[in-house]
Amino acid sequence: ATLAPLALRVLFVFTCAAIWVGLSTSLQEIIKESQIYLRERLVNLGLFAYLSSKVVVLGGLAILQTLLITLVILLGFAAPTPDLISWQVGASTTTFLTLLTSLSLGLLVSAIVKNSSQANSTLPLLLLPQIIFSGVLFKMEGVASKLSWLMLSRWSVGAYGALVNVNAMVPEPTKL
Repeated sequence: ATLAPLALRVLFVFTCAAIWVGLSTSLQEIIKESQIYLRERLVNLGLFAYLSSKVVVLGGLAILQTLLITLVILLGFAAPTPDLISWQVGASTTTFLTLLTSLSLGLLVSAIVKNSSQANSTLPLLLLPQIIFSGVLFKMEGVASKLSWLMLSRWSVGAYGALVNVNAMVPEPTKL
C-alpha cells in the first residue's frame, strides 16, 4: 500500500489549520477600527502607515502562531528526511508563509466588508474553496485545475508535499 494518500491528508490538515488560524485572526482587523481609522485620516494618518502597522503586528503574531503550529507538527508526527532543506525549517517556513497569505486575504476581506458580522460570515466562504480546490480531496481537471492554482491551499500543500517528497511514496507500477 502507498503512503502518499495518508501523507497528503496529513499535510492537507496542516494547511487547513494554518489557513483557518490566519483568516480568523485577521478578518475583523480593519472593519472593527473603521470609525477610528476615518477619524485618524482627518489628522493625516496615511494608508500605507496604517496597513504597515497591521501587517507588522499580524506578522509578529504569525511568527508566534507558526512556532505553536510547528511545535505541534514536530511533536505529533515523525520527521521525514527531506532532500531539500530540513523538515523543521521547511515546515516552519511553509506554515509561516501560509499564515501570512491567509492573514493578507483576511485583511483584504476586512477592508471590503461593511460590518463585523459580514466579516465573520465570510470565513466559511473563504475556507470552502481552499478545501475544495486544494487538489487533495478531488482530482482537479479542466477549469477546476486552472482555478485551483489561484488557491493558497494548493500552493501550501504543494510546498509541504515537496518537503516530504510525496511523489517518492507512490510505488512503481507492477509489470506483468
